[in-house]
Amino acid sequence: MSIKIRLARIGKRNAPTYKIVVTQTRSKRNGKVLAILGDYNPITSTKPVINAKGIEDWVKKGG
Repeated sequence: MSIKIRLARIGKRNAPTYKIVVTQTRSKRNGKVLAILGDYNPITSTKPVINAKGIEDWVKKGG
């Protein structure tokens, strides 16, 4: 199983917000999610809120 850490778009039209998620490589952008690692709102903040421990764990597993 090969995985990717990617942004899944949530939110309304013209007001995007994103969740930082772990998904399988072949799944859709907003498809099945293995884990949610954080979120990002490009309109209100410049830095994403990230679970660094979660990202570290998934990279060790082979992300």
